[in-house]
Amino acid sequence: MSTKECEVSSMNESSTDGTAEMADSLRIVSLLPSITEVLSSLGVANQLVGITHECDYPKEALEGAQVVTVSDISPHTMTQAQIHESVCGSLVNGHSLYGINKKVLQEIQPDLIFTQSLCDVCAVSYPVVLETCAKVLAEDAPKIISLEPNNLEDVLKTFLVAGRELGLEARATKVVDELRRK
Repeated sequence: MSTKECEVSSMNESSTDGTAEMADSLRIVSLLPSITEVLSSLGVANQLVGITHECDYPKEALEGAQVVTVSDISPHTMTQAQIHESVCGSLVNGHSLYGINKKVLQEIQPDLIFTQSLCDVCAVSYPVVLETCAKVLAEDAPKIISLEPNNLEDVLKTFLVAGRELGLEARATKVVDELRRK
């Protein structure tokens, strides 16, 4: 299966089949800590089967989820200069700073992956997500939802997009309404 055959959506697209699967039957992966928080606010923390090595909140999203990302960057063992050199070298050479643990991805068999394509320094690069899913999960490639907020309004839209994809539109609208009131 080529990466073009993966089912992909973005913030500017609607669900490809016009319907959303029910969240309680989905195996979900979040490849960005902020998306993990969005999904948790929609009440699907217990459906998260995969998260990033950087996810640390909320606690209920971490329970039972496996870490699916890997990185050669370690702020605990590297100096700022070493991190800078590694980041610059990766970007110059067109390499992603992060990867996906293929074994874990195969084990958890996600139905839906939430990611982003705005910043290769912030998370696993979008091409790596597509390529890895196509290679590792082949016929069972998950739907990949890329969320790319550029401003506060777009951030609020991520809740609505996630809600639509999960069949939780009413809940997402309520969360956004509450956030707007604050």
